[in-house]
Amino acid sequence: MSVLSPCFEKRRFFVKKIVLLFFIFAFLSSPIKAFSGGSGVYPNGTEGFMTAVVPGPGNYIINYMAYMYLYDLKDSHGHDVDAFKHGSVFAEVLRSIHITKKKILGGYYGQHLLIPVLKKELDFNTRLGPDSRSHYNDFNIPYLIFSGSLWTGNLPLWKGKMFMVISLPDIYIPLYNDDNSNLANLRINYWTFEPLLCLSYLTKRWEFSIKFMYDWSTKQNNSPTPYGLKLDREPGQEFHFDYNMSYAVTPKLRIGVGGFYYTQISNDNYDIPEHTPLILKKQLHHDEGARSKAFAIGPGICYAIRKNLIVTLRYQQTVYERSFPEMRNTWLKLIWAIGK
Repeated sequence: MSVLSPCFEKRRFFVKKIVLLFFIFAFLSSPIKAFSGGSGVYPNGTEGFMTAVVPGPGNYIINYMAYMYLYDLKDSHGHDVDAFKHGSVFAEVLRSIHITKKKILGGYYGQHLLIPVLKKELDFNTRLGPDSRSHYNDFNIPYLIFSGSLWTGNLPLWKGKMFMVISLPDIYIPLYNDDNSNLANLRINYWTFEPLLCLSYLTKRWEFSIKFMYDWSTKQNNSPTPYGLKLDREPGQEFHFDYNMSYAVTPKLRIGVGGFYYTQISNDNYDIPEHTPLILKKQLHHDEGARSKAFAIGPGICYAIRKNLIVTLRYQQTVYERSFPEMRNTWLKLIWAIGK
């Protein structure tokens, strides 16, 4: 065996890696991130009917169940990303709310805790990511969501009443069980802080609701990328809102329309090593600036089974996406007032 063989083998391996990178970039035809930029921890479209209506002091249990089908991933120009095939997310989220009798500025003070159980699957048309696979999945409780600073109140306004909920902020608490080789990774190792303002305006028949949120997050360590690298990343800040409008057909039955708007306010920021190949550096810098945007809309129905038990069913379809997947979302929500 020649003494040059080991050196030759290393060089040949390096050339293969470069050729593979070129193949991936050509196949993608446009920049791709694991899904979208920012933290992406809030499931957009969660809230709908009468989102700010809290009757007063007491205890409430809300159960959210959702199925999200993801079928076309759009780049920053709205074109399909060829590498993405389809994906899905199933969510089961339990939310406990406690509103005390303590009054602050005319409203009541309280807390809430959310426990999300999520299942996510992604399929690609080529092998991507640190594990070089075309299928990724994850099932976990990735974080807890807590706020100890809920404020809720209402006031007469024109021909109806305005309800309001404020949280300063909701805190996404990571459980530090991340899997850094999984593009479908639900498990996170960073914190997200999300102040929110919910408003619901109700007349005798009509309801208009909106939930405004702004997210910023700490650094994400070892974030997996489609290119096989795991890099530290500072997620971009995000502004988004859920909205809903409904009409009371009967005292117990409402029909409505709602959805969400999402936009990434600032760029992601990768910690890119100096020795990274130039072509990959350019791709990662492009990904940093590919801010995600989306808008969704769809019908819904709300029915009061009993005075203290309400069920809602909603469907949403994205109609605008940038660096974001096209989505069809179905939400089932149960609201139960369990007493003071």
